[in-house]
Amino acid sequence: MSESIFNNDSAWNKADGEEVEYTRLSALAVLALFLGLLSFLNFFSVWFIFVGVIGIAVSLAAIWSINRSDGALTGLSIAQLGLACSIISFIAVLVLWPVYHYGIRKEADRFFRLWFQIYTDDSVPVEKKIPQAMGMNSLYWSRPVTDDIQKWWEAQYESKPAHHAVHKHIEENLVRVMLALKSKAEVSYYKTLSVSTGEEKDTVEAVYAVTFPTEDGQKETFFLKMTGERVFPTGDVKSAGWHLTRMPEVFTPDEFKKDIQ
Repeated sequence: MSESIFNNDSAWNKADGEEVEYTRLSALAVLALFLGLLSFLNFFSVWFIFVGVIGIAVSLAAIWSINRSDGALTGLSIAQLGLACSIISFIAVLVLWPVYHYGIRKEADRFFRLWFQIYTDDSVPVEKKIPQAMGMNSLYWSRPVTDDIQKWWEAQYESKPAHHAVHKHIEENLVRVMLALKSKAEVSYYKTLSVSTGEEKDTVEAVYAVTFPTEDGQKETFFLKMTGERVFPTGDVKSAGWHLTRMPEVFTPDEFKKDIQ
């Protein structure tokens, strides 16, 4: 009778004295790599910065679990790559967004100062100041041409809504004050209230101090809040331009409200 293949002495049951070890790929390592690659969305929106933070935490957890598994888990290099991606994107966005915001603030500052320059330049006649200042409220690609001042004024009087808008602008107390001060007004940047960025527009709110001499030889200062948007024409992401979203308004910074009260 032949020997059973299941006999203990059979080669079928021999492992040459070696134990068979089983390993598996760490799911955390795969997730860490996925989050690391996903974290590069930080460059498109700052809201994705949390992906990088979570990616770093998951990568560290994956590395820790793999090192403690005594070889039962693999994927250490994958977890390390995910960690590197998350760290690089996280650090990069911490540098990129402040630099981008700084550039946006500088652009907005140059645009806001144009509004003040219109009113403080004594060489510019009032008839030209009004069209230029009002034009800053329009999207730049639809901004009316003010080279021919007479033609511009004629167009405003031919349109009842436009005529009304001109009168409303001139009747603004702030406009009357700026027209009266002219070059006596000294304008200086005070602070930025907010900067928001998005795919379609960037918005900046900034405060400027306007200092002028009084009749008794002293100087007084009031503050104006400027709000502007940087937008793109439809289908053109290279030609962004600024416009005022509202009329500049008198503003009292929080640090001065206690003194007023």
